[in-house]
Amino acid sequence: MVHGRNCNQRVSHSGGTLLMMGQAGEPWGYYPQDSNGLAVQSEVPAACVCVVYSQGLCAPIVDGGCAERCEEVNSAIFLMAFGACIPQIQLPPWVIDLASCLSRCDELYQRCLRNALNDYNTAKLRCQAGKSACERNCLIRFPGKDINYEICMRDCAAAYDQCLADASQAYADAVRACDNALDACRTQCYDRFAPKPAPPGY
Repeated sequence: MVHGRNCNQRVSHSGGTLLMMGQAGEPWGYYPQDSNGLAVQSEVPAACVCVVYSQGLCAPIVDGGCAERCEEVNSAIFLMAFGACIPQIQLPPWVIDLASCLSRCDELYQRCLRNALNDYNTAKLRCQAGKSACERNCLIRFPGKDINYEICMRDCAAAYDQCLADASQAYADAVRACDNALDACRTQCYDRFAPKPAPPGY
C-alpha cells in the first residue's frame, strides 16, 4: 500500500482535498482550505507532503515545507499519483502473440464484411439498372401502352424482384463465409500460440 506523510494539519485526506501535481505528475502540495473546510483553489497551494513511499518499490520522495508534525496517512490520492511506481504485470510472450493473432483475425473479418456489403450494394445497383433498361425496352416495343406493355412491365418488375432476392442470398452467403473464416482463423491462433496441456501422467 502506498503511504504518505501529511504535515499540513489543515488538510483532511478523507475529505477529498484536491492534490496539486507537478509537471512530471509528482505530488506538489494541497490547496489551502477556508474556514468552512473547502479547498481554496485561487490561492497558492501549500506544500504539505514531506515523504511518500511505496514499500520500497519506489524511492521516497521528499518535499519541503514540513514545519509541523507529520502524520502517516493512507490515501487513494497517493495511489493515483504513484501508480507508475507499481511494477507492471509482465505477460507471457504467448499471450501477446495470441492477442496479436486474434486482432489480425478481427481485422480480416471486418474487411471481409465490408467487401460483402460492397458487393451487395453493387448487385442492387445492377438490378436497378436492369429494371430501367427493361422498362425502356417495353416502351419502345409497345409505345401505345396497351395490354402487352403492361405485361412487359410486370415481367420487368418480376425480374427485378428476383434479382434483389439473388443479391440478398449472395450477401447472406458471403457473411456466413466471413463468419466461418473468422472461426477458422481464431482456431489457428489458439493452435499456434496457446500452451498445450501436459499429457496425463506428467
